[in-house]
Amino acid sequence: MKIREALKQQREQRHWSQQELADQLQISRQSISKWERGAALPSFANVVAISDLFHLSIDQLIRGDAELMTKLTVKKDEDIGPVGRIIYGGLFWGAIGFLITWALGIGYEDAEELVQLPLIIVFVSLLLAIYANQKQHRVPLSRVVIWLSIGLIALMVLPMISMDVSAAMAAIPGSVRAGWNAGQHGGW
Repeated sequence: MKIREALKQQREQRHWSQQELADQLQISRQSISKWERGAALPSFANVVAISDLFHLSIDQLIRGDAELMTKLTVKKDEDIGPVGRIIYGGLFWGAIGFLITWALGIGYEDAEELVQLPLIIVFVSLLLAIYANQKQHRVPLSRVVIWLSIGLIALMVLPMISMDVSAAMAAIPGSVRAGWNAGQHGGW
C-alpha cells in the first residue's frame, strides 16, 4: 500500500478532515492534500510524525511505496545537503562580490565598510528565521535560512578575499603592477 493510501485510510478511520490531520502534524492542509493525491511525498521527518501519530511502524508506511523509498534513500554523491549548499554558495557569492568590487576599484577598507550594514541585516534576519523555524517545531532548515546563511558567509568572505588579493597585488613589483593597471583601465 502506498503512503498516500495509508494516510487517507488512517485519517478517515478517525473521521478527521485534512485540516484536523494537518493541525496534528503542525503542517498545512495543502500538504496533506498533495500527499493524498500523490502530487508530493512527505519528508522523512513527516513520515516519522505520521508513524507516531497513527501508531504505525515506519516500515508499514513506506515498505509498499517504491517512490517514497527512492526519495528517502540517501544518495551521498548527488546531494551535498543544506550545510554544503550554505558553504559553497557563500564562497561562490563572496567571490562574485569580490570580482564586482575589484572591477569597480573598491579597496579592502571601502569593501569592509560597504558590507557592514548588510552583514548586520542578514545576521539578524538569519537569527529571526531560525527562531521562527524552531518555534514551528520544524527540524529541517528552510530555504530562507539557507539563503540567509549563504548571504552571511558571502558578506563575511568578501573583505577577506579583498584583503588577501590587495596584499598579493602590493607584493608584485611596481613595473608589473603598472602594466596590469594600464591594461585594466585600457579596456582589455
